[in-house]
Amino acid sequence: MKDHYGNKVIYSFAALLIINLLQFLLVPIISIGLGVEVYGIWSQIQAAVNFLLPLALLSLPEAFTRFTAAEKDKSVVATNYYTVLFTVVTVGVVIALIFYLLAPIISETFIKTEFSTIRLFQTASFLIIAQTINKHSLGYFRTFQDEKLYSAILVIQNLVLILAAIILINYNYGLKEIILSLIIVYSVVYILTQVLIIKDIGFKLPDIRILKPLLLFSLPLLPMGFFNIINNISDRYIIGYYLPVMEVAKYSAGYSLVMVVQFLYAPFFLFLFPKTTNLWESKDFHTMNKVMNYSNKLPLFVAIPVVFASGLLYKEFLLLITGQILDISFLLIPVICVGYIFLFIGEIYAYVLITAKVTNYIMKGYIIASTINIVGNIILVPIIGIIGAALITLLTFFVQMLYFIIKSNKYYKLQLDWKFLWKSIISAVFMIICIYFLKQELWGIDNSILLLIMTIVGALIYILTSFLFGVINKDEILLVKSLILFKLLKNQ
Repeated sequence: MKDHYGNKVIYSFAALLIINLLQFLLVPIISIGLGVEVYGIWSQIQAAVNFLLPLALLSLPEAFTRFTAAEKDKSVVATNYYTVLFTVVTVGVVIALIFYLLAPIISETFIKTEFSTIRLFQTASFLIIAQTINKHSLGYFRTFQDEKLYSAILVIQNLVLILAAIILINYNYGLKEIILSLIIVYSVVYILTQVLIIKDIGFKLPDIRILKPLLLFSLPLLPMGFFNIINNISDRYIIGYYLPVMEVAKYSAGYSLVMVVQFLYAPFFLFLFPKTTNLWESKDFHTMNKVMNYSNKLPLFVAIPVVFASGLLYKEFLLLITGQILDISFLLIPVICVGYIFLFIGEIYAYVLITAKVTNYIMKGYIIASTINIVGNIILVPIIGIIGAALITLLTFFVQMLYFIIKSNKYYKLQLDWKFLWKSIISAVFMIICIYFLKQELWGIDNSILLLIMTIVGALIYILTSFLFGVINKDEILLVKSLILFKLLKNQ
């Protein structure tokens, strides 16, 4: 029970719940504190940094995990770690310098606003370096599945980031100072984690000779992290190119509810790769299939009602986080959420390809998907606006999911349980009908109270109908109980 995957999920769930709530708070903090237009600018700067981050990392942290997760020799671990660190720092500095020099062109081309944003983009170039070293150092604790320390560091880091933003806005500072605070926090966390890592494995000089096998594994993986950011670039930047910055703000605000779907899968995905690596090496395929099944079924069980509710309560949700009533289609958020469900299902099959070390299929799959995404956005955004970007997101991730399913079956036939799906959908439909009529009865009450009541009532109805339909079986209920009981006994 010591290394039970479910325990890692529980720790991750608790930490990511706090982290996502904190990150969610950043939306109203900036949009209300500095204005919706400034939030639109921040979302584009953030998208640009996130787009370049995978290029700086070259997927080498994933290679470090695959080649080091089962390694017992600390000397080998240290050599691998510092070789990767040296490489990503070098590449990160080069990319940050290029971004700094291109900031005037990027700013003037994609930001349609009255004041200059060049300095903001130039400041953000240093954020690329800070986040690069921060992500690699934190990845060390993920590789060796130290869920307690990893979770604690992430929670503290995000708490400090939010507090810094609140304090700066309260003292009438702007977006530039917020970006600077992010750079400082990421850098300090990196220094502290380095102290812990050196204490654990010591220090070794980088060995460039081991880069070749690492890069042969990692470079085909580059699109996996890179493409998720291409999606942000190809929709938000194309929206920014063709439409006013307010449309970017609307789309970004709507996109923020997708964080709920991401959050549902994130606790399972956080340690899924190192876990499947160990199971693959030990040839325990039965357990591997079981772990992947739960990593799909449990988050999807909760994501389905979120999709339905987002179409009914989107106005109230957007009013809560922006302080304004935004004019968008009721289909926008549900369509994006369904697209991201396809994304995460596809990533489960992608893990089979990564674990089997056939990462060339990952690259091909993301090239196909990114082509659909970019071309589709260029065609649809000028015609039907931001809803076009949402539809292309859904299509892109659906095609990507199908590709990974087909290719992964050549190496390992993952058997995911889909019998529960239609029952979950029926339960969600019944839930949405009930809260629709309840919403009519509660018309006129405070927006925050309305959302709270709708969430609680909707959740209770969905859970009740799900049990009646047998969506979750007895074995799964007993599993959750055993994990909770284990945590309670352990803490006594």
